Amino acid sequence: MLGRCRFSVAVPRIWNSLPLGLKTNCDTLRGFKNGLETYIYFARTITSQCQSAPQITVISLELWRFINYITYLLTYLLTCRQSTSESWAQFNHDNVTRAEHERMASIQMRTLSDNILHDTARDVREQADASDNAFERRVREMEDCKAKLMENLTKVSVCFFFFLRQY
Repeated sequence: MLGRCRFSVAVPRIWNSLPLGLKTNCDTLRGFKNGLETYIYFARTITSQCQSAPQITVISLELWRFINYITYLLTYLLTCRQSTSESWAQFNHDNVTRAEHERMASIQMRTLSDNILHDTARDVREQADASDNAFERRVREMEDCKAKLMENLTKVSVCFFFFLRQY
């Protein structure tokens, strides 16, 4: 088997060397596999006739490894992951169920965030009202204190003037 690095270089080169019709005219994986096998058959035939050309042999060997790899993948995809009407319906049902679940989760998250914002706004309003009430109470206390001080000042002033008149 080709090394990873060499395989990653060889596969695009092989893919690019495949005929355009093989890459574009196949509607299914099975059709692509059949076209690829036909192409390999002709590549082997040409390679066996031109054994003296080492580059064709190397490309043929890489192509053979690539084909084995693609055949393995296609076999896996066609056998293990083959889509039937039942599996398609089940897949779609699962997708719809997941989408509905995500939609409900989104609605719940939106409701939760709305409730949090509402609670926060209510708490801020309550704190602002409590601060306003405390400030108003403090202002009234200061006004009362000022009035008492003014009253005491008046009494002291009267007493002081009375004291000054006597001396």
